[in-house]
Amino acid sequence: MVNPDANPRLRAAIDKALSNNMTRDTLNRAIARGVGGDDDANMETIIYEGYGPGGTAIMIECLSDNRNRTVAEVRHAFSKCGGNLGTDGSVAYLFSKKGVISFEKGDEGHHHGSSTGSRC
Repeated sequence: MVNPDANPRLRAAIDKALSNNMTRDTLNRAIARGVGGDDDANMETIIYEGYGPGGTAIMIECLSDNRNRTVAEVRHAFSKCGGNLGTDGSVAYLFSKKGVISFEKGDEGHHHGSSTGSRC
């Protein structure tokens, strides 16, 4: 098991989950999946690149157990908003990693009418 005291981001996520009444058992299973402790979930990180409205360069980092489903959802979100999915390296040279923006189910602004939850 991972030590949340050595990982401030994990500690904050655990505290937030517990404050939202997530059970300790569900939390432990989620952590185990995240560190590879669950053989049923073969999660992989995938980075997609493309252009949004007005030619805006966009990079999206996903954690998924199904690469084909994920690329279809990302492609749909791009096309829905007037953009297009690019090839590997098409916009990466324009970016340097500065931080992380993550979205969770139920976050304010989540669009429930779309299967991807994307909004334009």
